[in-house]
Amino acid sequence: MNGYREYSKDIWDYLRDMPYMPTRADRDGLLANDPDRVQLWDYFFRIKPEDLGKPQKEEIKEIEECTLQEISTHNQRQNEIAEAIRENRRILFWRRFKNILYGGGCFALTILTYRFVINNHLGIDWLIGCTSPFFTFGLTLWLTIPIVGRDEKREIRDLRAQSVLLHELHAKSLKAKVERKNFLKSEIKELKKKIPKPPPDIDVHRWFTEHLDIVVEDSKRETGLLSSVLIEAWS
Repeated sequence: MNGYREYSKDIWDYLRDMPYMPTRADRDGLLANDPDRVQLWDYFFRIKPEDLGKPQKEEIKEIEECTLQEISTHNQRQNEIAEAIRENRRILFWRRFKNILYGGGCFALTILTYRFVINNHLGIDWLIGCTSPFFTFGLTLWLTIPIVGRDEKREIRDLRAQSVLLHELHAKSLKAKVERKNFLKSEIKELKKKIPKPPPDIDVHRWFTEHLDIVVEDSKRETGLLSSVLIEAWS
C-alpha cells in the first residue's frame, strides 16, 4: 500500500484507545513476570471488538468524506462541460440556420428577379446579370453549411475528450479509495480475530478455589507457627 499510512497488526498496541483497559506496559510486565496469570487478565480485561482499529476507522471516515467531496466536484465539472457543449451546439445551430435562411432568401430573390426579367422581356443579359449574384451567393451559403462553425465543432470535440478523461481519472480515483477502504476493513477484521478468548467461568472458579485453598493452608501454617511461638514464650 505505497503512499498510505501503515498501522500496527498487534492488537495490544491499540490499548491506548481503550480507557477501560490497562496499558500495554502492564500486559508486557505480566507476560514477563507471571505469564500463568495472563488468562486471568483475558478473563477480567476484555477487549471490545468495536473499539479495535480506531486509526483505521478514522482514515475510513476521511476517505468517505473525501469521496463525497470528489464526487461533488466531479459532477460540478461535468455539468460545466455539458453546459459548454450545449452552448457551442446552440451557436453552431444558429450559424447553420442563418446560412440556410440567408441562402433560401437568395434563392427566393433569384426566382423573383427571374420572373421580373422574363415578364418584362429584358433579355438574356439582364437575366444572367440580375439572377447570378443572388443564385451564386445563396448556393455558396448552402454549400458551406457543413463547414460552418469549425471552431465550435472543435471546441465540442475537445470538451467531450476532456469529459471522458475526467471520467476515467475519477473512476480510477474512486477505485483506489474503495480498495483502500476494503483493505482497512480487512485489517480491522484481522485484529478482531486476534482478540484472546477468555477462559470459561468454571476454570476461573476452579483457579480461585485452588488459590484460596493454598492461601488457607498457608494461613493455617502461619497461625500454627505463631501459636507455638506464643506457647513457648509463656512457658
